[in-house]
Amino acid sequence: MDIQQLEIYLNKGNSFGINFHHSNDSVAWMLLSKRFPVNRFFSIFDREGNEDLYDEQMFIKEYPYQLRTAIVKKSVYDGDVPLTNESYLVNENKYFKKLADVSIYLNENQLGDIKDLKWSSDIEFL
Repeated sequence: MDIQQLEIYLNKGNSFGINFHHSNDSVAWMLLSKRFPVNRFFSIFDREGNEDLYDEQMFIKEYPYQLRTAIVKKSVYDGDVPLTNESYLVNENKYFKKLADVSIYLNENQLGDIKDLKWSSDIEFL
């Protein structure tokens, strides 16, 4: 899928991801999604008195692309035990201004090409 198609589907609320190798006893994945600020928020509130909420919405507006990286032990992935924060070996989010920035990050960290991202239903994740 080319980057323009990816952008169209992300704008519709779809997520895309990739599995990557971490170790033989773990399952690792990255999920890319696009976040959208509540545009009406800015017409109702100003920064004064709402600093945290205002800053959060501005951050989403400036860095809409979210790349979540998660790694769990294979035993946790295959088990029936409910997940907790402690279940994850890695559970982090990175935020980007543009899809080009996501592409650079994936390439620099040898995680693949942005064009290789799959529909979230086609990867293994929790």
